Amino acid sequence: MENEKIKELLKAAEKESKKTAIPPRTFKRTDDGKLILDPSKQFDKDWYENDEAYDIL
Repeated sequence: MENEKIKELLKAAEKESKKTAIPPRTFKRTDDGKLILDPSKQFDKDWYENDEAYDIL
């Protein structure tokens, strides 16, 4: 049941991605899986400076 929900969500994400024609961004990661932010990108800078506004997974 859970796998079916994941498949549905992936299909929906793929459909939305095709609408925007913007390729998904890839991130470099540390060995323990943490994302490496790029301070030259405004989104990354905003995210880092406002990290309390985002949920921690």
